[in-house]
Amino acid sequence: MASTLKYLAFSLALTPFITSAQTLGNLAIPGKNQWLFYGVEFSDASVQDKTNESVDLIALVNGQLKDNGVALLLALAHIKARLYKQHLPDDKPLTPYLDSNYKRMRDILLAKGVVSADINTAFSDPAVAADSGLYYRLDSHWSQRGALLAGETVKKEIENRPEFKSALAPLPPLPMKLIEHKKTRLSKARDLTQLMSADEAKKYESEPFLPIQFQRTAPSSSLTGAEEVPGVVLVGSSYSQEWTGFPDAIRYYLQKDVGNYSLDASIGQWVGFYRYLQSDAYHLSSPKLVVWEIPERDMVATPDFKYRDARYQMHRIDWSMGATAWAQRNCQAGQGSVKGLGSGAKTAKTKDTTAIQISGAAADTYIDIEVLNAAKGADYIDARVASSSDQTLAVEVVAGKKRSLPTVKLIGDGQAHVLRIPLTSSEGVVTKARIVFSGPANVELSGVRICQHKPLSL
Repeated sequence: MASTLKYLAFSLALTPFITSAQTLGNLAIPGKNQWLFYGVEFSDASVQDKTNESVDLIALVNGQLKDNGVALLLALAHIKARLYKQHLPDDKPLTPYLDSNYKRMRDILLAKGVVSADINTAFSDPAVAADSGLYYRLDSHWSQRGALLAGETVKKEIENRPEFKSALAPLPPLPMKLIEHKKTRLSKARDLTQLMSADEAKKYESEPFLPIQFQRTAPSSSLTGAEEVPGVVLVGSSYSQEWTGFPDAIRYYLQKDVGNYSLDASIGQWVGFYRYLQSDAYHLSSPKLVVWEIPERDMVATPDFKYRDARYQMHRIDWSMGATAWAQRNCQAGQGSVKGLGSGAKTAKTKDTTAIQISGAAADTYIDIEVLNAAKGADYIDARVASSSDQTLAVEVVAGKKRSLPTVKLIGDGQAHVLRIPLTSSEGVVTKARIVFSGPANVELSGVRICQHKPLSL
């Protein structure tokens, strides 16, 4: 039952891509020989501007990470339809656009300085059998063997980059071995059948596969004996969740630990990556390499993709400015200044313009930060926030009009955690920011200052 619910959850993550012209029935496309394909993969040249915008945003955050000493490796999980085009229905053949789109996007990414593992070429290698089972027949995800090959491709790309190899060399080893079982099992990966009627889904038999298992042969080494945050990080979609085997495949081929911060497709690649940049995992450690896995099909979905849940939609300027602010590892003094801090809470106590404490804060208690003369495209607020209970912080900025930014998850450990707020929004230069606490607590905002990164062209 648990496994069924797990795969149902994955299938439900697909539904944000349904347009007014689509139904669940035509999202699952029946192919030949009991194969199913995901209808969202079948884009055309009309969305090329959107994929180009995605490429530009990836290049932007790549440059910001590089400036802050963090390497980025992109891993585009290519569409299943291209790999198994021989199983497509006669009325839906692979178009020339789809056949060449992966290479087109990767070439542009490389030209913009983004290192991208060529998973498409690896999976399409003639040495790999045409029906090698790199994707599940009834599922939108790559199989364990596909994840293994994708992990090997990531490793080869790292080996081809001396700067990546040298960055990873000092990291402690994580000895792992690969166990290939010889007895087949029936796969439970069949999320595409969840997009069909129950009667139609029953016609598709689950496929047998040979399981792969990864096993750690020794604990990861540490000079201090303490548990260390991995220097390699994976941020991605459901293709990168632990059940797929992709995170373990990277660990196995690198023989290094990999921190996995992947979320499902309903949240999307933009908010997913933004949340990693917000996290303690980024700010309290020093990642050497971030592997960002994005399904090729999702490159059409820019931050403001209207078919995604409204909570996960952002204007590209808000995403760019926010991701850039959160990526910074050092503060360079900004042009603007903090005019004042305020709150409607009776117990609020301010300390000049750098700190404010609120004891016994109720749910929906807010703190306002007023700002003067912020530099457009460059300035941001840097502060530390602490709470006695877990919080989901709502963040609003005012630049003529209000804009809501992604929420911030705050651990209620009483310790100071990084908070960043960009001072340019899609409405213009920000004059006020508001932080709203979700629950009762004793809270403190401290170290409030204006910092600056390289100006972005907006």
